[in-house]
Amino acid sequence: MAYTALMVDIIKSRKYAQGDRQKLQDFCLKAIDFLNGVFAGALVKSVEFSAGDEMQGLFTQADAAFLYLRLLRMLLRDKKTHAGIGHGDWTVRVNGRGTSFQDGPVYYHAREALDVCKKAKDYSVVVCTDAGVDGILSAMLNSLFSLNERLTPYQNDLKLLLEILWPVGDEWSFKENHLHGLLDLLDCKYLLTMYHNVGSQRVFNRIKEDGVMALSERKRKDNDTLTAGHPYRAVAALAEVTGLKRQSIEQGLKKSNVFVERNTAFAVAAFLRKELKGEG
Repeated sequence: MAYTALMVDIIKSRKYAQGDRQKLQDFCLKAIDFLNGVFAGALVKSVEFSAGDEMQGLFTQADAAFLYLRLLRMLLRDKKTHAGIGHGDWTVRVNGRGTSFQDGPVYYHAREALDVCKKAKDYSVVVCTDAGVDGILSAMLNSLFSLNERLTPYQNDLKLLLEILWPVGDEWSFKENHLHGLLDLLDCKYLLTMYHNVGSQRVFNRIKEDGVMALSERKRKDNDTLTAGHPYRAVAALAEVTGLKRQSIEQGLKKSNVFVERNTAFAVAAFLRKELKGEG
């Protein structure tokens, strides 16, 4: 049965001063630990650092690997990454060891995809399968990620909070302990000089945790999903849990193409699940 491997490398990370590079690595480690908890049900081997500033992990489904990468990019925001997604067999299995000890076509394809991505101009992710580089899937994912290239910290955090209330995809959802973990993670992030920005904490430093969890739970029970046709519901929900003015939220969401990106992500995840069959 086929699996999906994800490999991610931070672009030009070696050009940071040693102290800043170490802080960025520490934050990335916290970020992947957090996401590993959120995506635990879809991970065969947790995402971890494998060499230098490279991260890799093994998933049961291709759409889960894509959604993991999408959220990781949100957490890193303006720190650009190259990523390779490989789909194939997992033939060398070392029990009790992490992803860097495993091997097989799924890892060969992910490595090839990452190498191609690093050489390709204006590509942030490449998909590779037994048939070689998949140009169509790679183009779909890059078109999606290009919508997020110029988000302000405020817009990015609004989008991240929206993900808590209405997750894209079935492979993950936030629970109460995840919210606490996210807030702790963002506290660490905004202490870093490279992420310091006036107003960068406008969303999460005013969040009402009880309100977020109550609203999120209510939406799950009602099987409530959010599409581009319901922007006012999103504005009202975000205002309810942050205390921010609706006009400010509405402008932030409108200028950042959040609903276009979310609808596209829904479609890409569904297409990946259909085209790249996985384990389970």
